[in-house]
Amino acid sequence: MLIKGLIVLIFVAYAYAEYVPTFDCQNITSAPQSKDVLLQVSDCHATDERCPLYQGRTHSVIVKFKPLKTYSGKIDFRVYGVFEKFSVPYRGRADAYENAHYTDNGEAVSAVGSMIENREIKHTSDFAVSKNYPKVSLKVRFVIIERRTKEMIMCRELPVEIKADPEDSS
Repeated sequence: MLIKGLIVLIFVAYAYAEYVPTFDCQNITSAPQSKDVLLQVSDCHATDERCPLYQGRTHSVIVKFKPLKTYSGKIDFRVYGVFEKFSVPYRGRADAYENAHYTDNGEAVSAVGSMIENREIKHTSDFAVSKNYPKVSLKVRFVIIERRTKEMIMCRELPVEIKADPEDSS
């Protein structure tokens, strides 16, 4: 009974997850080679002008997209904080195959060894927002890029605002 309850809870949470508005990446050298890009962020709703990122919390991000051609080899997932005049890497590059699955059958992209043209991929990541980050508005850029050629597979920007955690009473 407990397992059935958990399955129902997961289904309900997924059914009510909202895709949030994102924007084309600015000041990049070539057009990303993907389509149908959708983004979900924990604690963010489609009606939010800027997604709230709370200090001291970890936020989950789900990116769904379809590559316009097949890619194999080393593919990186990168995240940047984008300010008016400069951008800052959130962390180093990560293997984009990690935490990536095909939505049609749940198969891990790493098991296939490539991102297949027109096949929807779901990539999941968690991002910690330090309590030491300043309260500021910026854009966060999510990028999936082919390491050798530097061809940009997916690139979207999301307006965010780093805020104090409303549940933090200190």
